[in-house]
Amino acid sequence: MPSFWQLLTDVFFPPVCVECRQRISEGILCPACRRKLAAFRILQPRAYCCPDIESICLFYSYDAAIKKALHDVKFHGKKRLLAAMAEEMAILETPKRVCNIWNLPKNIVVVPIPTDRKRVEERGYDVPQGIFRSWSLKHGFVWYEALTRIRSTQPQYGLGRNERRKNVRGCFSTIKDISKRPILLVDDIFTSGATAEEAAHVLRKQGAGHVWVMAFAGGAEDK
Repeated sequence: MPSFWQLLTDVFFPPVCVECRQRISEGILCPACRRKLAAFRILQPRAYCCPDIESICLFYSYDAAIKKALHDVKFHGKKRLLAAMAEEMAILETPKRVCNIWNLPKNIVVVPIPTDRKRVEERGYDVPQGIFRSWSLKHGFVWYEALTRIRSTQPQYGLGRNERRKNVRGCFSTIKDISKRPILLVDDIFTSGATAEEAAHVLRKQGAGHVWVMAFAGGAEDK
């Protein structure tokens, strides 16, 4: 049940579509803009030099209104938008469809790519967790925070592909047993594949089974 403050906020600042600004009741897009902006893609890992990943799925292009919404969440403290992105995952039919396409095993565990602890403290929330956790539990998957960042990295934005690889090399470590477990690795944004591949590599090195990657938005940056 919504809190009093949430109800008050909805009255004075009703949620609107991030694209056309029309009033909406859930998610971040109205139905028309959702159809317009949907960019469901399954990418081949070899095209991104990601040998430790089985397949990659994106739901939106990291562009225009979607890019602005993610920037507002990540850099401007728009926590309410993060909750709306979680609703967006529940609305979309494509996540369920891709799970069927991939024929994911029933014992799959969903592992979020962890955000730098300092950034989480600054924001007060973790973006991949905020987008994917509810969706994962709703579909009966095991939410498993098996990775941690063991060193800080600079933001990937603006770096070339090789610089991105160097930036994230050695930044992750496992904190839970993932031996022989199939993994669905989730993140808010996928661009060059550097972060996802580094996370997948660490998981595979520690004995994980196959690793698939799912991201809310992405693009072919630096390809």
